[in-house]
Order: sequence, then C-alpha cells, then structure tokens
Amino acid sequence: MDSSVVGNRQVVKTGWLAVFFVLLILILSMFNSSSALAAQYQGIQQWGAPAGGTSLGDFLSSGGIAVNSALGVVYVSDFGGAPATGNDRIQIFDTSGTPIDEWGSFGTADTSFSDPYGVAVNQTTGYVYVADTGNDRIKVFDSSGTAVGAWGSSGSSDSSFTLPRGISVHPVNGNVYVADPLLSRVTIFDASGNYLDKFATIWPSAVAINPVSGNVYVAAELNDLIRVYNTTGTALLNSFGGTGSGDGQFNRPWDVNFDSSGNLFVVDLFNDRIQKFTAGGTHLESFGMPGFALGEFSDPRRVVIDSSGYVYVTDQGDNRVEKFELVASPVLPATGANTSVILVLAIFMVATGALFFRRGRSQIE
Repeated sequence: MDSSVVGNRQVVKTGWLAVFFVLLILILSMFNSSSALAAQYQGIQQWGAPAGGTSLGDFLSSGGIAVNSALGVVYVSDFGGAPATGNDRIQIFDTSGTPIDEWGSFGTADTSFSDPYGVAVNQTTGYVYVADTGNDRIKVFDSSGTAVGAWGSSGSSDSSFTLPRGISVHPVNGNVYVADPLLSRVTIFDASGNYLDKFATIWPSAVAINPVSGNVYVAAELNDLIRVYNTTGTALLNSFGGTGSGDGQFNRPWDVNFDSSGNLFVVDLFNDRIQKFTAGGTHLESFGMPGFALGEFSDPRRVVIDSSGYVYVTDQGDNRVEKFELVASPVLPATGANTSVILVLAIFMVATGALFFRRGRSQIE
C-alpha cells in the first residue's frame, strides 16, 4: 500500500480521536465537577400494607408520626375502623420499620384512645405526647408506654379542645403546643399540662417549633399558608405560600416539621408531595408525586425528620410509612466561566478534527 495513503489514513484517525476526546472531556466535566452533584430526597424504605389491617405493623389509617432519635424508635398513630374493633393505638417501630410494640385500644381510660392523631416526643425526657382527638384530650406516656399524664376535655375553655389535631414540644423548655382547628387556635401548656397561653390562628392543622430560633410555625390549611409566630404567639412574623401546585405553593398544607438545622418540611396534601423551605420561607426543593410506588404518595399526612436527616412520612392512602434519604444525583453543571471555556475548547477541537478528516479523505481519494 502507498505510504502516503497510510499516512493520510493516520491523519483521519487522529481527527476522529480528537472528536472522541472532546466528547470524553464534556462527559467528565458533567459528572466530576464539584458543581455537578445535587442532593435529592429518594425513598429508600416503606412499611405497612395497602390493604391495611389490625396486626402489629399494619395500619387502618397511618396518621401522626414522631421519632425518638436517641432510642432509634418511631411512633405512629393508627386509627380507623369501627369503635371497639378499630386500631386506636400507637405503634412503635425501629427506624428500619420493624414493629416493636403497640400501646392502647379504643376507650376513654388513660391507656385508651379514640382516633389518636398528632404525636410528639420530648427528646430530653423521652415522654410521648398524643393528641387523643376523639376524646378531646392530650395523653402522655413514658418511653416504655406507661401512661404518666393526661389533660383536657371537650369544650372551648382555655384547657379544653374540640378535636385537637396537631401537637409539638418546644425543644428547649418542653412546653407543649396543641393545634385545635375547629377552635382556630393554638394552645400552649407546660410539660405537665398546665395552661400557659393561647393565640388565634385560622384553622391550624399542625404546629412546629423551629429548633434554632424557637419561632412557632403553623400550617394554615384552609388558607394554603404557613404562618410564623414568635415563641408566645403574640406576634405574627411572617407568612408564605398561596394556593397552587408550583414551587412554594400549597393545596392543603397538612403538617409542618423541622430538621435539626432549622429547615422546614411541609406536607402538601393534595399535591401529594413534601416541600422543603428555609426558615425564612425560601423554597429549597420538593419530592414525591401521586402514586403507589416507593417515593410516591396517596394522601400524605405527617412528616418527621430524625437527627441523622432521614425523613419519615405517613402515607395514609396507602396505609404505610415511607422513609427518605438525601442522596447525591448527577446533573448538568451550571452555566458559567468554566462551562464556557469547555465549550470553546470543544468547538475548536471538533473543527480541527473535521479539518483533518476532510484533508485526509481528499488525499486518499
């Protein structure tokens, strides 16, 4: 074979190698750049069964949820079914979803419930506070399930309730905040149930305390808003949201809770998703969508975040609990100086490779 043909073929090969290396550089820049990884929440585990049930580990309606991070246990309120034959209990799981125990049955005794809903844990004492919605009272248990207190009655007086739903424990002073939608108020008690104060807010479905600032966040379900108050509820500091399905909008915000860094998580009920915000109300991300697979929701109700950052959501329509983890996902790098340099270099190298190819081809022919 003519040596010039061989040489020209080598030129063609060199040109194509240049194109290959351009593509390789672009791919590596996408996945190896420090700006090319974004954190997203992904479902990693679920427990319960869509058909529901009364066995330990099954739910008829998975409602409230709380976690004791020190003990590594999750508390889930389970209600529904006919009186005396329904579940009306608190179920206890480890953080992997293995059932450990259950407390309660239908009734009015100290260890009984009628449609228990909100659940909260005092992380210092380990006490578990339950909004016993149907009995219009708050019940308190130690970490072993022994009843240690109860307060409340039906009515509108300062220490009474009308179907209390949400409950939260102040992380510093241990005060208990109870959201009472039908009375359009949040009532504050000390850890023993002594009345301290109350403040009016329209139809509060849930309440949570920011562990960093101590401010009180209320899910105003019917207004599709999150309202922010000072610790005593005497001053409205902020509100955000609005009706819709866009980022930062809600269709029935049903629950609120915080991670240890003070980021806010909101259960966006009829949008079947969880939204995450800064304490100031800036939208950070959303996860979840309508469906029945892991990572999807059918009527999500309550959310809690443990000290390791895992997120637990009660998905009432599927009678289950879902667990989420923040993981890194590859994404395209943001446009900027580095990306521009890579693109200019790529265009130059592709043009050079094409030129070599044309010259080599013409000389071979």
